[in-house]
Amino acid sequence: FFLTTPTFNRLIVRVRDYILRDGIPDEISLDWTDAGPEYHPSDWHEHIQKEDALVLDCRNSYESEQGTFSGAVPLGTQNFQESWEALDKITAELPRDAPVYIYCTGGIRCVKTGAYLKQNLGFSNVRRLQHGIIGYEKWLEENPEISSSVFSGENFLFDKR
Repeated sequence: FFLTTPTFNRLIVRVRDYILRDGIPDEISLDWTDAGPEYHPSDWHEHIQKEDALVLDCRNSYESEQGTFSGAVPLGTQNFQESWEALDKITAELPRDAPVYIYCTGGIRCVKTGAYLKQNLGFSNVRRLQHGIIGYEKWLEENPEISSSVFSGENFLFDKR
């Protein structure tokens, strides 16, 4: 994904401990490389329409209200740090081998969410949308023969991605 226009009006680089403040308690240690496989948008498009699976929107409530995938369950959070309690509640009764599809705007939140679902909650069948909604929309643009999107509404972006 190379853009011809700058993503931000002004770029300032600062060193931070986290790329995304997540609020995961310090006693929970997660391996970000074990977050479930990424599904190419074409596979995602096919699988979330066919399988009886839980599709989780890992974004905050404002973003979810702007647009969502068909049948997706929003976490109902105001910020990312609230995700862990919401995931605990939403998945409490779900069998740990059930397929769980997760997505976010560009993929970063899904890595953390996928790792939490697999390693802390014990889910064995977590699948992430490669490059998030941005990747899905780009795939649709590159494949005009796909006549229907399973995402409706707008993908809220705070920058110019």
